[in-house]
This record gives sequence, C-alpha cells and structure tokens, in this order.
Amino acid sequence: MTPQEWIVKGKTGLSSETIWAHFVLNCEPEWPSEPSNPSDFLRCYWLLKIAPEWKPRMGEIAARYPRWKGLVDHWDELEKMLEAVWPKSCETGEYADCEPPATEMYARMKVLLKEAK
Repeated sequence: MTPQEWIVKGKTGLSSETIWAHFVLNCEPEWPSEPSNPSDFLRCYWLLKIAPEWKPRMGEIAARYPRWKGLVDHWDELEKMLEAVWPKSCETGEYADCEPPATEMYARMKVLLKEAK
C-alpha cells in the first residue's frame, strides 16, 4: 500500500492524517491532532511502516505542531512499548481485540503530552 492508497483505504485517524497531510500536501488538515492514546499511535505507527522515509523527518511534525514534541522525541520508546504489548496489531495495522490494554504506554503518552503543553 502506498501513502496515497492509505488515505482512502487505510485505517486513519486525525493524528495519522496530520502526518499524511504534512508529508504529502505540505499543509495542515482541518483538524490537526497528535496521537492521544495507543490506538491513535498505532495508526501513526502503521502509516510510518507504509512510508518509512517519513520517520526520520518526524521532527518536522514536532516543529509544526509543538504538542507532538514529546511524542516525537520519544517515538522509538513508544514504538517498542506498542510492539511489546500489541504485536499482532503492529503486524496488521488494526487493533486486535485479543491483545491486552496498553496501560503503561497510555500513561507514558499522557506524561509526554502534558510536558508539551
């Protein structure tokens, strides 16, 4: 799947659409948003698997959207947390109901988002 296919066929959310709009259209979407929970992060994670060339450029997202800074600065850490708790979801890009809640990751994301205020 390409990023162009993803926007119409993929599992999207406001935060992943924010990444897509920046890298594909160089614009802000109507409702820019940062990932606020592990499910949102999963959609961003999967988009960056489809377009891995964007991952090293995530600093651009943090520069454009300051609330992303803590998340972007700790992206690799959050990815590892996600992969540890939701391996099946990371493999498919869709939340698998059989996986446990990503409680620790959610708490870490809340701290990072709070620091960005």
